[in-house]
This record gives sequence, structure tokens and C-alpha cells, in this order.
Amino acid sequence: MTPKEAPTPEVSAPRKRSRRKRIVRLLLYLLVLVFLGLVIFPAAMAWSMLHPPRRHFKATPADFGLISHDLVVDAQDAVIHGWWIVAPKPTGGTVIVCHGIGDERSTFLPEADEFARAGWDSVLIDLPGHGDSTGRVSMGLNESYDLAVVIQAVVDGHARTPIVLYGFSLGAVAALRAGVGNPHVAGILADSAFCRLDATLGGPALLRAAGPLHDPLFRLVMWYGERLSGLPFDAIRNDEWAANSRGVPLLLIHGAADRVTPPSHSERIRAAASGPVVLWIIPGVGHAETFGAQGYETVLVRFLDAVLKHRDLDEVKRAIADASHRD
Repeated sequence: MTPKEAPTPEVSAPRKRSRRKRIVRLLLYLLVLVFLGLVIFPAAMAWSMLHPPRRHFKATPADFGLISHDLVVDAQDAVIHGWWIVAPKPTGGTVIVCHGIGDERSTFLPEADEFARAGWDSVLIDLPGHGDSTGRVSMGLNESYDLAVVIQAVVDGHARTPIVLYGFSLGAVAALRAGVGNPHVAGILADSAFCRLDATLGGPALLRAAGPLHDPLFRLVMWYGERLSGLPFDAIRNDEWAANSRGVPLLLIHGAADRVTPPSHSERIRAAASGPVVLWIIPGVGHAETFGAQGYETVLVRFLDAVLKHRDLDEVKRAIADASHRD
């Protein structure tokens, strides 16, 4: 006799409905994750890049024994606040200093102190949307126009010449864009400049931790950023601006381990520059870490000296070589 097969148990209607509910719930969760990933997260990242936390100065020129007076300039899109620091024994010109995104002017007081010792005045400003200045962040587009107004105000205030621009990261972009072609600017120091915003690996730390999803997410962040700001970020092409530098000496500085803005950005700017240019890539140094490098201030002062005396940049190259050997 053939044994009878056991009957297949039927799934009850309540169990079927429960399974369908779980599937629907899972699909809803997935849709929420997709919505967060494609809309909320990149839009929030774009907003945070355009609205960095506002920091106010943590030190003043007096803390460094420097002589200064306040500077207020009604620029194109902002009221710019800063300090005009006077060298006790002036022998050089004036350095206009621009900080990076999310920073403020007092970060560069140690450099201003070094400039003053070398006989140079300095003007430290808060970029738009930072410190005490009004306005908004535009990733170097409007900042460069506002900086051009500051340059003119400094010239009208009978600044000692020559005038050199010194910027870091976002400030370096503003310095390049405002300085190239400006008849009042005799030299540009650009530390950790980005060449094109859409080619950076930067953005908030959460975005940099996205791994293989970084590139598509970053493109979304740029897309949202353009719509939130109304600005064409793809117009930031600093290699093209550097091509018009002609006889303006240019010192580019970059950390070899910079993951926010890789050194290839400064390399592209150097390749495009039409004037005298030196690129110093500092080994083992990341973004916002170049200031502490061995010989950093010496290299800056050598560059200022070369601009002042209308010399080539050989002394700057030697100072870089000496700093590299000490490392």
C-alpha cells in the first residue's frame, strides 16, 4: 500500500494579511530611506555648506602686542569687518588676509604678527557670512567681488604698497579671483585653494564618510546648493582665472594629505598660471594643517620680500627646500 501524502496546510487569511503588511511596511521604509538619501540629506548638506556656524574672534591684535584699528567696508553684497594692523617699523607693503569657510579673522593673528616683524602691515577681514561681517557664503563667487571692494578701500586708505593677497581655502579662491587682473595687487598667496568646486572631495564630514556613494551624493549637494543660493557653482574655474595671472607672482601651498581639497587642485592652477608661480606641497599635512608646517612663515615672508624687491622666486624655492630638509 502506498502511504497517503500528508495534506499541505493552508495559510490562514490573517497570516496572509500580516505578511502583506510586513512587505508594505518594508517598502515604505525603503521609500523613506530613498527620500532621505536623495532629498533631505543632500539638501541639508548643501544648506550647511552655505550656512557654516558663525564664529567670532577668539583673540585680538592687542593680545599679540600689535597696533591696529577697526576696518568696516560697505562691499557689494556685505558689510565687511576687519582689522588693519600696522607694523611698528614699516619696511614693506600690505597683506590682505582671507580665512577659510567656517573660520574668522583672528585665526591669522600669528601670521599677522610675523608680517609685522618683517615690516609689513596686514588687513585681516571676516569674509561674508563669517565673524562680524554680514552677507552670505557663495563658495568664492561673491566673496571675490567683495574682496575687490576691500582692496579698493585699502588703496583709498593710503595703504603701504605693494599689496599682496593671502587666502586659505575659500579665502584663497577669493584671493585668486579678486587678485588676478587687479592693478593694485602685486602678488597672491593661495593656501589649499580648490580649482573647481565640483571636483573637490570635500563637504561636511558625513559626506566624506559616504564611501562609494560620495560622488553621486556630492553632485546632488552641488545641485541643491545652486538652487538654494541661486549661484552657478560650475562657474568656479580657478585654473582659467590663473591663466590670466601674467606677471603677478603666485605662491601656491597645499598639504599632500589633504582629503578635503586634494593637492591636484593646486597642481592644475600652477599648470594654468601664466605668471611666475611656485607650488609647495607639504608632505603628510592635511587640510587646515599647513600653518603648523616647519618653515611655513619663513616661506611666506620670503615671498613677500621677492614681491617687494621685484625679484624672481628663487629665494622662495630655497626656503621651501630648507623647510623640507628640516622635516
